[in-house]
Amino acid sequence: MKGLSWTPNLLKTQWLGTKLRLILDSTDPTWLLSGGSTGYIMAERYEEAIAAGKLLLTRSDKSERDAIAAHRSLAQAYMALGQSDEARLHIEEGQNINPKVFNLAVQREGAMRFYRNPVHAERFIALLQKAGLH
Repeated sequence: MKGLSWTPNLLKTQWLGTKLRLILDSTDPTWLLSGGSTGYIMAERYEEAIAAGKLLLTRSDKSERDAIAAHRSLAQAYMALGQSDEARLHIEEGQNINPKVFNLAVQREGAMRFYRNPVHAERFIALLQKAGLH
């Protein structure tokens, strides 16, 4: 548990495991949902990524950043599951929010900064590109 004590919600999440929903209902941790959905995608746990993305979308009404993150994660997860129509829908929704932010060049730049391993960044981008992000 070393290194987790600075964030009480993260510590509780680690400790409670399957009780994550209780914590999410009592706070507004959109950052946790965004990171969680991305983590599930990288772990190839696409159904969980969709669940986290949908929950993030319901909580993102006041934040363009969170809505774009939700649509990005949902597009990636649906594309990975072969549900290309659903993936394209989320690409379009994200681009409708802010096409200057939700485009392939900006998402690639962000992924290259976020992931230490360029292979992971390219995997992240490949799903978006396959779903129709340009």
